[in-house]
Formats: sequence, structure tokens, C-alpha cells
Amino acid sequence: MAIRLVPVIMAMTQRRASTLRLVAALLILILGGAAIVKAMDTSNCDQAGRTLPDNPHIKEFVACVNPARIDPSCCSHLPMATPNFYDCLTIPSFVAQVKQAVKGKTDVTAIRRDCKS
Repeated sequence: MAIRLVPVIMAMTQRRASTLRLVAALLILILGGAAIVKAMDTSNCDQAGRTLPDNPHIKEFVACVNPARIDPSCCSHLPMATPNFYDCLTIPSFVAQVKQAVKGKTDVTAIRRDCKS
């Protein structure tokens, strides 16, 4: 009886190995795709950052900023400036462009603290 089980066990092991290889390949594709999407987000943020100084929503934000604490109604202007504004705050070039656009009235730390939550 043990001799008959060996081919069955070997076939099961081969199927598991094939399944594991397929799952590994899918994970590689998914994670590789995420890296490509992240690169596209970075370029979108860089492009959006270049328009911040002239963006009317940023100008409205800067006009209503209170340095002590940014009011939520003031924060509402930021997502309209660019759809992924808060996601872009992780990109150094975009952060530099935000600093330039707010002209010292507030900083990125305050924006993250008061607006993103």
C-alpha cells in the first residue's frame, strides 16, 4: 500500500509547487505594477507642484491660514488644488513647491497635522 501512495504524494507535491510558482509570479507582477504606479504618481505630483504658486485654491488657502492652527474650512481648498495633494506631501520636490507657494504663512508639518487628519 505504501508503494502505491508514493506516486500520489509526488503528484500532490508537484501540483503544490506549480501553484506556489504561479502565486509567486502573480505577486511579482502586482508588486512591480505598484512600483510603476508610484512612479507615475511622482511625475503627477511634480507637474502639479509647478502650478501651485498660480493655483487659485492655494491662493485662497494662503489667504485664510492662521499660523497657530489651520481651520478645516481653510484646508478644504487643498484637495481642489490637485486631487492627490496629501499623497504628494511625501515627495520632496512637491514639498519644496508647497513651501514656496505658502510663502512662510504655514509649513508642511502644520498642513499634515491640521488638514490631513
